[in-house]
Amino acid sequence: MTNVSYELTEHGRKRAAQRAISDIVLDVLLECGEMEEQKGGTSLIELDRRERKALIKSLKQLLRALTNDAPPFAVMGESGRVITVGHKYKQQH
Repeated sequence: MTNVSYELTEHGRKRAAQRAISDIVLDVLLECGEMEEQKGGTSLIELDRRERKALIKSLKQLLRALTNDAPPFAVMGESGRVITVGHKYKQQH
């Protein structure tokens, strides 16, 4: 997995717009893609078939969790550590 911070050049911004590559798609590509160094000091980053399938599975799980009547929650302590997690059920009155 690649962890890349990036800034789009004007050329990159134009190509992303022309090719309908949104910021979130680029974020996922750069976070999860495999990097292959090329000549000229550049790197090609792409998602292989296995990684795309894993991402689709994760996105389906995320979609189910976000559309659930009992959405997930987390409780975080001062240290930034997650203390507990659960589902927020509506209370019946």
